[in-house]
Amino acid sequence: MFTQVEEREIFNKVLEEAAKLVIEHKLAGLPLEIQQGELESIYRKHTDITDEPLFKRFVQYTKSPEGRQYFKITIRTELWKAGYRPKGWEESSHSQGSEDTMFFNVPEAREYLLKKGLVYTLRPKMRKVGKDTAFYGSFYKKEEIGPIWVDFIKEVKEPGEVQEYVSDSGFGNVEDWWKAAKGSRFLFKVRRL
Repeated sequence: MFTQVEEREIFNKVLEEAAKLVIEHKLAGLPLEIQQGELESIYRKHTDITDEPLFKRFVQYTKSPEGRQYFKITIRTELWKAGYRPKGWEESSHSQGSEDTMFFNVPEAREYLLKKGLVYTLRPKMRKVGKDTAFYGSFYKKEEIGPIWVDFIKEVKEPGEVQEYVSDSGFGNVEDWWKAAKGSRFLFKVRRL
């Protein structure tokens, strides 16, 4: 049995593989889309899990707003890597300093990342996912934490939606995390490499 967080990680890894297929379609001059059958085939190929109820939840996730949003962001990230700049892409994370930069200026999150090797973090904007470099400070005076891997989890609207992630946020409770986030609503999982 998988926890909801573990299930989402499995589902998102499959969607990342599917995004690569979509980019292959783009490079071959085909439409930027993937058929449900292709998605199911990728799921079967990239997981050793034969649990049929889990597969049904995966299909439901791909049709949910959260799953569609994750897939869209992953496709945009893959397009960015391939040299395309999709319309509407937030370029703020690429506009200054290193192209691959994520700052951890909130001590609770930074210390947890350093101590445990992973942290869930709320960010004010959608950003690219994948390999990155963590820093603290500012663009003009920064200290490197090291290489990281960033996964988008979901956009949250209420504090209760982050309850299952608070134990790996660096904060003791949802209220403190939500207050420190200052309106940030995009949830990411960050792992040190």
